[in-house]
Amino acid sequence: MTFVVRPALPRGAAEQFYLSAHDHRGIPQLTGRALEFGAATALLGELVIQEYLAFSDEQTLLRRRAAQVLRSPVAPNRPTVVYRLLQQIAGSPKHTPGDWITHFAPKAPLWIARRMLAANVVSAATPPWVKFWDTTTRYMPRDPNAPYKLGDHLVLALQNRSRLTLQDLFLAGLLRATALHHTRIADLPHADELIATKVRALDRPAHLQNARRDRSLRVLLSHTEHLINTAVLAQTL
Repeated sequence: MTFVVRPALPRGAAEQFYLSAHDHRGIPQLTGRALEFGAATALLGELVIQEYLAFSDEQTLLRRRAAQVLRSPVAPNRPTVVYRLLQQIAGSPKHTPGDWITHFAPKAPLWIARRMLAANVVSAATPPWVKFWDTTTRYMPRDPNAPYKLGDHLVLALQNRSRLTLQDLFLAGLLRATALHHTRIADLPHADELIATKVRALDRPAHLQNARRDRSLRVLLSHTEHLINTAVLAQTL
């Protein structure tokens, strides 16, 4: 009997955003800069959700959990991207969220792709030799339906037909900030307004103990949208 090894479902915000931002062939569905900004925001959002970081409009704050990670010896099983991000932020905590998004953006997509490659979620492929002008490695999802799963899930969640988690809401806001919601959740009426309303509600968390975390995500999404809009106006996307 032959057993097929199926790739593990990606759980992190960064993996889900990356898959949604590419098609089943690993071709980006965003312009280069928008993909970079989105990927960097997704990685930083993971650190907020896991309570390593907090953001205000003016600065980035390391939370207690991050300090504990940085003080402990580097363990082989520690997520290397997490440690790398925290280490750099710890050295310059006064930078704004927009500064860090811009700083990490150029390398963020590759960091996420390599993490998924190690988890057997994607496979690496180089375009055929006839395309000599394109030597960029593509990371194709092993599940060809993976690029559409986040959008399908968010449609149900935003219609209150399934549970909308904090990570879901963050990802919905990120799809909107990068304009991916026009294609990934196009079947949802008034998606733009609905997502914007729910993201604004992060400033009014239901539980006070989550206030810093929830507001940090709203700030992060706001800076991302501003960076992308500025890039569009400057025609650098």
